[in-house]
Amino acid sequence: MPTTATPRRRLSSRVQNPLETYLREINETALLTAQEEKDLSNAIHEGDTAARDRMVRANLRLVVNIARAYTNKGLPLQDLIEEGNLGLLRAVEADPKDWEGVLRVDLLGAFHCAREALKRMVAQRRGVVLNLTSVHEKIAWSGYSAYTAAKAGLSMMTQTLAQEAAPFGVRVLALAPGAIKTP
Repeated sequence: MPTTATPRRRLSSRVQNPLETYLREINETALLTAQEEKDLSNAIHEGDTAARDRMVRANLRLVVNIARAYTNKGLPLQDLIEEGNLGLLRAVEADPKDWEGVLRVDLLGAFHCAREALKRMVAQRRGVVLNLTSVHEKIAWSGYSAYTAAKAGLSMMTQTLAQEAAPFGVRVLALAPGAIKTP
């Protein structure tokens, strides 16, 4: 009597590398709803480390998706993910009060100064407002998201004020210095 052989599943001789294992594991974490993110954020700022860990784990896929957009630009995917994860940790732990202080000084302060100067300059139909921005209005700077956001906002505010003041003969300019190596 002929026997029928049952096909056996062959064990893969290929072993997953650590990056593949990591990607598989982070895909098992559920995404957060907007309300869950708000609740976790509040808990994090009250010192809840479990909430911090959950927020980080739920956003690791976002880091990977962003990192994938930058592959083939000189850095391996694993390095991009590692740097992105460090940025995620800083963002999760950022204190909104720090943001408020930076935005108040770097953006709102510049707005009030420009507004007062423009009142006089528009009346005189001449003048120049010069805002000091930064190269970090366009270049990301890990760990300084409040600063870079404020400088990007200042740059856009400067451009908008320039459009509004131009018909009155007033120029609104931005100067964006960067780091300079000195002897």
